[in-house]
Amino acid sequence: MLSRERVSWAWWLLPLLSLPGFNFIGGIIAWAFNRYRDSRKATYMLWLGVSLTLIYFIIVTILQYTGNWGTPPSSSPPP
Repeated sequence: MLSRERVSWAWWLLPLLSLPGFNFIGGIIAWAFNRYRDSRKATYMLWLGVSLTLIYFIIVTILQYTGNWGTPPSSSPPP
């Protein structure tokens, strides 16, 4: 069993504040640095990064398919 050392709360910011869509990279970095200190928290950080990435891509996909994002509004009236 791995020992549990104190892990700083600042590590949770890495998966949260990574670029949108790339939160999993922050989760991987946080997991890699903390996996031997507290493996349970490190795994949660990894899952947070993966979950935020999936949520981001689901929202972007929904907005693109509904037409509410990515197309500028028409400035001329319809004929």
